[in-house]
Amino acid sequence: MRDKIFYIVCFGFFFGILLRSFVFIDLYFAILFSIISLALILFFSLISENRWGIIISVFILSFSFGIFRFHSVDILAPGVFEIQIGQKASFSGEVVDEPNIKENNQQFYYLQI
Repeated sequence: MRDKIFYIVCFGFFFGILLRSFVFIDLYFAILFSIISLALILFFSLISENRWGIIISVFILSFSFGIFRFHSVDILAPGVFEIQIGQKASFSGEVVDEPNIKENNQQFYYLQI
């Protein structure tokens, strides 16, 4: 039973992150999922004692934690660069190391002041 719970938690967390990476899900919707799953866990453990209900509730809880996790690290690009899309841009700085030349791009290491 413990190994099933472990795999359910892992897969629920993974699918929560996976879904949130493709579809925007509001934070309040994830909070609602968490509250409903906690209520279901309490219901199935205290009143019904249905094992499958507990497993499904734990899956929903870990699913919502995956959504929380991805929502906390999903950082949007700064708005400074959005106004320069489609235009010629120039930036200035001091390069402090040799550039890392790759197949399709170059990566410069600069001193940030």
